[in-house]
Amino acid sequence: PESVTAINGRAFAGFGDFEVNFPKSLRVLGDEAFLACNTKIRELPASLEELGRDALGDGCDFSGGLTIPASLQKIAPGAFHGIAVSEFRIAPAAQPSTSSATSAAQTASLYCCSAN
Repeated sequence: PESVTAINGRAFAGFGDFEVNFPKSLRVLGDEAFLACNTKIRELPASLEELGRDALGDGCDFSGGLTIPASLQKIAPGAFHGIAVSEFRIAPAAQPSTSSATSAAQTASLYCCSAN
């Protein structure tokens, strides 16, 4: 439902094959929320502010590409570990302004994602 603002840790961890359309109101994906799910995700909502540790790890499929929304403020380690992604983009307003954020964004795009 559109009133959902958070999906707590491990909420869907280990579930089988399914497709997710996140509500436009979603602000937080908790630790391991979709870990090991083989989940097809169309896009991250523009309202998303925080991705927990391994929130989308090991099995999420962004075969249409992944755009990090401008609203995203926190990306925990391993948030994208082991996902399938054909293209990785950062929305213009979300460009990191500090060296640690830049390093984290580069690591996310180069280390943890496998291309389809």
